[in-house]
Amino acid sequence: MRITLAVLADYANVSQDGKLNIMGVFSQILVPSVPISHPEMRLVLQMEVEQVELGREQSIEIRCMDQDGKDLLRMEGSITVSKETDSKIFNHILDIKGLPFKKFGGHQFAIFVNNDLKKQISFDVVEGGNQPILPGT
Repeated sequence: MRITLAVLADYANVSQDGKLNIMGVFSQILVPSVPISHPEMRLVLQMEVEQVELGREQSIEIRCMDQDGKDLLRMEGSITVSKETDSKIFNHILDIKGLPFKKFGGHQFAIFVNNDLKKQISFDVVEGGNQPILPGT
């Protein structure tokens, strides 16, 4: 399984005809102080499976870490893509609410498939403004 697209966004959805719509892609979050919780963001993934992977369970782990490698969020699950599918490309949108940030600086999401790091998304939590200036505002 390959991850062909991985971004953080304010909003995303998949239309009835399978088109992935993404709004407000960002790599920086401005906040007045820390600690603070981000009200809502989307982790948007587009994955491509090989023919031999169809019908086989794939373990997925997603971790959000600060610059010191401390976990802020950890999610685990599995995906099995049916052998009868017409498409080998799949979209997955995770709605993340209340993600806590304890310090300014670099952060990242790391996406593992079968314990193999497939993609990293780096972003910064930056001091700025009197009120939280969230992506897309």
